[in-house]
Amino acid sequence: MAKNVAFITLGCAKNTVDSEVAKGLLTSHGYNCEARIEDADIIIINTCGFIKDAKEQSIETIFSVLASKKKHQKIAVLGCLAQRYHRELQSEIPELDAVIGIAQESNLHEFIEKLTQMGSVAEVKDVSSFTKEIFLPRERIDITYHTYLKIAEGCNNHCTYCIIPSIRGKYRSKLPNDIVYEARYLVKKGYKEVILIAQDIGCYGQDLHIKGGLVSLLKDLVEIEDL
Repeated sequence: MAKNVAFITLGCAKNTVDSEVAKGLLTSHGYNCEARIEDADIIIINTCGFIKDAKEQSIETIFSVLASKKKHQKIAVLGCLAQRYHRELQSEIPELDAVIGIAQESNLHEFIEKLTQMGSVAEVKDVSSFTKEIFLPRERIDITYHTYLKIAEGCNNHCTYCIIPSIRGKYRSKLPNDIVYEARYLVKKGYKEVILIAQDIGCYGQDLHIKGGLVSLLKDLVEIEDL
């Protein structure tokens, strides 16, 4: 089984969180996720597919990595670009070994094992099947005093200019207890500041019918010692 994994994370802070969750999960299953690109058995590119510039950056990064790929290395593409354009990626860039969409972090180790055994993987779920996120351990991408804490995923607004609901699905608030637990977990890992993120922070808790929503959550978070 391939053990050395390198991450390349593009796009927004939500992708950073997703990469940290993926890194934490793979680390817990025995993978070395601190490998350099040139030393990795598997290179994971977490892509953005929201606006034109982000899509171009993702495609350019994929081709750059493929151009320097060693014979034994496997290239896996995750994230929004993979979710939105998985068919195009598979047909137009057949050199990719894995195309894995959104909301797959908890199963990533199984896909990686399948990739090393079978040589290729394509795993993209329909957005209608996405469920609310739960707490999963994370490993740092960057060493800083602050980090991001995702409190919800998806969006219900369906603005004509925005593709987010089609990529990330409907709005799904994390449970308050899971958020507070994750904040405490992050503080124990040395962070002093957490930046709350979501597609629409102001809608937090509406889908859970939480009285007070974001205000109620903030009252719980500010009670955390050392945060």
